[in-house]
Amino acid sequence: MGDKERRAAFRATKEQINENKGLICFSKSWSNPLMWGHYAEKHAGMCLGFDVPDKLLAPVIYAKRLLKMEIDPKTSKPKPTEKVVNRLLRLEVRR
Repeated sequence: MGDKERRAAFRATKEQINENKGLICFSKSWSNPLMWGHYAEKHAGMCLGFDVPDKLLAPVIYAKRLLKMEIDPKTSKPKPTEKVVNRLLRLEVRR
């Protein structure tokens, strides 16, 4: 994003979201060797199991492009809706 003011506005929005939302990542399977290599001290860590209600889980959204967000023309700041915030928390952009 080339516009310095917009970058600052998005950074402020991100900080605001971070104050009000939490995020933790889980895997569906504990037996993935690649996961152990990346996240468990090169296969020396441990795996914790959790029973989490399905209604509290949301899959990662893999996208090829960044998410577009409306900018308030009066303030030049993002106007993230709850739906957009939910997508932002789950979005991983792979180019």
